[in-house]
Amino acid sequence: MRRKLILCALVTLLLAGCASERESQKQGGTAQTKGTNDKEAYFNKARDYLENRDYVNALINIIKADRSEGDEDLAREVRSFHDDFVERLNARAIFEEENIEVGKGVRNKPQLMVFYMEDEIIYPVFNMPVYFSVSEGGALISGESFTNTSGVAECSIMKVEELVQNKLVITSNVSLDIDGEMYTLNKLRRGFILHRNSPREASVAFVVLEKNIEDIGVYSSVKNSVEQCFTENGFAVLQGIDEKDESSFQKALNGDTQSLNDYSEKLDTDLMGLVYTKSDFSSKVSDNYYFARGNIVVKVINVKTGELFFNVFVEGKKGAGNTLEKAGRKAIEESLQTLIENLNYEIALIE
Repeated sequence: MRRKLILCALVTLLLAGCASERESQKQGGTAQTKGTNDKEAYFNKARDYLENRDYVNALINIIKADRSEGDEDLAREVRSFHDDFVERLNARAIFEEENIEVGKGVRNKPQLMVFYMEDEIIYPVFNMPVYFSVSEGGALISGESFTNTSGVAECSIMKVEELVQNKLVITSNVSLDIDGEMYTLNKLRRGFILHRNSPREASVAFVVLEKNIEDIGVYSSVKNSVEQCFTENGFAVLQGIDEKDESSFQKALNGDTQSLNDYSEKLDTDLMGLVYTKSDFSSKVSDNYYFARGNIVVKVINVKTGELFFNVFVEGKKGAGNTLEKAGRKAIEESLQTLIENLNYEIALIE
């Protein structure tokens, strides 16, 4: 009787063990099937979204399919689809050049255009998240943006705070947060380099009015010397104007916007120099000997932005001559010599 009980117990344990093993195998098979089904479902969604040109959702689902468990053949097919999809994605940085300044905003916005290539046709990618960041310098910017129906995301620069070697660098990255894990398309990373242009990089033209003892000269020797000074310091100097209309010139010299714009249009440049040369009677020693005082002012301004680059002046330099006109001319020559020295010093300070 005792042997029968032991035998029954062994049979029961054996049957229970077999049942447990079958259940384990069944559960394992179910998990694998579920993983495969998820992978296949995401893969099918990705293909459907791609067919409808919904590129962002196509990318999200192919990434989910790639991350899901599944058999090796399906995994290879998913990976091949993923690689081909990413290969067809591309991006182009768009920025219209603009001279930037610390403390001010930037009118033109850096833009990133994201597109998908198929049969040599470009299709814009809509609603793709793009993250803009400052990689050199400092600026207050709008960080995150989404591409519009043209595939373009843009970054607003509200204020430039710091420049490194006269430049600000903005970087754009395309990244997706998929189930709490970031997926970044490094191939779509682009950089935007914004510059603060040195005056040396622009062409300058001078408007000169020379007035010697109340007579306005037809041709100014001072103009030639100032132009030569700027040329020797690396500027591109355009043909300027010997002005005879003192009223228009004085308005421009005093910052009148309309007068400055009128000269700028005539000279076809934004960077403009105004040179005012004047000599006045000082004293008479005898009938054949006079003293005069000379004054020269040089202003160089960017008419478009209003930025004043140079404001150099020399006052009260004396000159003598056996006529009043010669004394005035000598005073101007003495003033010019000092002016050129001062200009060379100021230009050397430019970054």
